[in-house]
Amino acid sequence: VAIVEDMTPLRDQTFYSRGKVGDAVLFYPKAQIAILYDPRLDRVVSMAALEDNDTSLPVDTTNAVNSSP
Repeated sequence: VAIVEDMTPLRDQTFYSRGKVGDAVLFYPKAQIAILYDPRLDRVVSMAALEDNDTSLPVDTTNAVNSSP
């Protein structure tokens, strides 16, 4: 799980285009997907495929998300 902390570097990336600060990025390696989830609205905002069981973020998010243990 990662929490979006800064939308500025993410705004031009399709996966995060409708996201906002506080959204959670959920990883499902067996299903090979990542989900951007809005906990305030209890809704899925976006989904993306992960490649080769990769559990990293689906796009470059340097300094924009905070990964939780």
